[in-house]
Amino acid sequence: MFQNRLAFLADIFFHFNELNCNLQGVGANILELRDKIAAFIAKLKLWKTKIQSGQRVAVFPMMNKMNETNGIISIVQSEAVDHFNSLIEEFHR
Repeated sequence: MFQNRLAFLADIFFHFNELNCNLQGVGANILELRDKIAAFIAKLKLWKTKIQSGQRVAVFPMMNKMNETNGIISIVQSEAVDHFNSLIEEFHR
């Protein structure tokens, strides 16, 4: 179970790092940055829906690999959904 949680966190932090890199740079304006954040929120909602329904999410390769070997654990699945809900709330705040 720990490995499944760790795989989820590794995948989600990869996407946070990607967002962080996209938000940096010279010449970026607030409208472009807002659009990038809005797109990331939309991705979070999509990922949450897919994980909630038990589907594989291609952008989470480590989690998928762990689920293939261990099977998806409903506790980790519900924790991931809760985590997505919290992230979406924080981004809106």
